[in-house]
Amino acid sequence: MKAIHWRIIIVLLLLLQVAWFLQPGDRLADPYRYKERQKAYLDWMRDKTPESHAIFQKERGRLYDHQGLVAIVTVLSFLVLDGVGIYYFWNYGIRKTMAQQVDDPNRLGEERQG
Repeated sequence: MKAIHWRIIIVLLLLLQVAWFLQPGDRLADPYRYKERQKAYLDWMRDKTPESHAIFQKERGRLYDHQGLVAIVTVLSFLVLDGVGIYYFWNYGIRKTMAQQVDDPNRLGEERQG
């Protein structure tokens, strides 16, 4: 493949990742501690006490902390993988192609004859 094709593929993959990150979703439907969060919510709705509300808020805070940590790990993982992939295809792939052209014995022979 030509270098421009690889660059187009890289840009498309980056756009696909951005679209994946921006997809909407229900944050409270996360399976992390779902039963505990539902129980705390139902207790708060049933009792309407400050203690039950505090327990529900604590469960919701744990969910947001968990989702934040997962988001940070995901973004960092994508950045590392993107960095390695982009470096490899953007730099090494082009250098390898140029090196193959210079080392091509047929090309050198053509230059000598010409």
